[in-house]
Amino acid sequence: MNSTPKSWGKLPVPVQSGMGDPPTGGAATGTIASFAQHAGVIMGVPLQLPAPLIPQRRSSASQFEPGPTPLSNDLHHLRKLRQQLAEMKQELKTAQDLIKSLETEIKQYDDVCLQRDVENHELRSALVALRGSANYHLDDGAVQSRLKAIKFMIEQIIGIRYATGAEPFVRERHSFTKKPFALLVKDLDRYLLDPLKRAFLLEAFVWNTLIATVFSRNGMLWGGTMVSHVQQLSRDFENDTIELTDFHKWYAQTASILYSMYGLDTRRIEKIADGLRTALRPWQSTTFTEGQCDMFEDLVQLAAELDADFSRSRADYMIFMLETDEGERRLGKFKYGVPFDADYMELQGGNSDSSGPVELVISPTVVKVGGSDGDNYDYSTVLMRAKVMCASSNIGHKHQRGSNASNASTLSRYDETMEFI
Repeated sequence: MNSTPKSWGKLPVPVQSGMGDPPTGGAATGTIASFAQHAGVIMGVPLQLPAPLIPQRRSSASQFEPGPTPLSNDLHHLRKLRQQLAEMKQELKTAQDLIKSLETEIKQYDDVCLQRDVENHELRSALVALRGSANYHLDDGAVQSRLKAIKFMIEQIIGIRYATGAEPFVRERHSFTKKPFALLVKDLDRYLLDPLKRAFLLEAFVWNTLIATVFSRNGMLWGGTMVSHVQQLSRDFENDTIELTDFHKWYAQTASILYSMYGLDTRRIEKIADGLRTALRPWQSTTFTEGQCDMFEDLVQLAAELDADFSRSRADYMIFMLETDEGERRLGKFKYGVPFDADYMELQGGNSDSSGPVELVISPTVVKVGGSDGDNYDYSTVLMRAKVMCASSNIGHKHQRGSNASNASTLSRYDETMEFI
């Protein structure tokens, strides 16, 4: 008979000391729990043990999902680098195209600059040639022929357009139309009522207008701010602070430069022509046809071209109508009453009495002072003598002689003006 030793049933349950491996099996687990419960009661402190961790099961899909690996990270980084490299190549190509385009533009600008340099050099050479070239020479015979051409054109215009003037009552009613002639002749009505004398008076008016607006140092070539500069030099010359030779040298060179750069002022030519046409309109012939012999622009053009040649020469060409020391304050000095001077005047045909004072100066005196080389300013040459009409010797005019070519100031033409221009 099998029997269990008695001593086994009486043996106490061994206490786990914490050393060695824990016992396995349900009995051991229960023993530990019972021991812990008794120990907590004994110590007076409840002992809480953490719940045992239960491993979570993955789903069948996530169970086989691969996680990131070092190789996949490298491939992603490589793709990103390749994309950046492609973008940089595109930017580089764009920059290269831009540089190429800029280089082309720079080359074009270089070509333009080179062309401008060549043109600038040519212009400077031309300017130096103008300033230091041989003096502008005018043949005396050619000047006389051109003056005669201007004189003939004036006579032609007056003869065709104004041979028979307006009716006398019109002239009396509009007395302001006489104002432009107030300084030219003393007995104005007598000249206006006589067709022949009226023609001479109108010719004198046209010549005075051309002298004041064209044949003057502040005329065709001296517009704008140049006028004040020339006027200042004229004062220096009159005060003997500048030599005559230096003045004419500067004047001729400056006129040459201005003429080569700008030519003649066509608008000013038209303005002067319109002024003449307007001032003479009340005296048009009753048989005049509009547009007939309308040559005022051509006339002013001829005068302007001759004045430009005068200005570019170092010789001093003076074109003037002799005048007295007396006059009207606002209008100027009288152009009549000076004694007849055969050196600078000649009688108009049909007027042979030169013993009396001058009644009307029809055309100007033209004198050349000095030579084209800028020397001999002590000598003068009369290129054209003034056409004049003289009063009878029994008419006692007491006007004193005003100016003549020997004592006329070289710069007297500066201040000549016409009100209607």
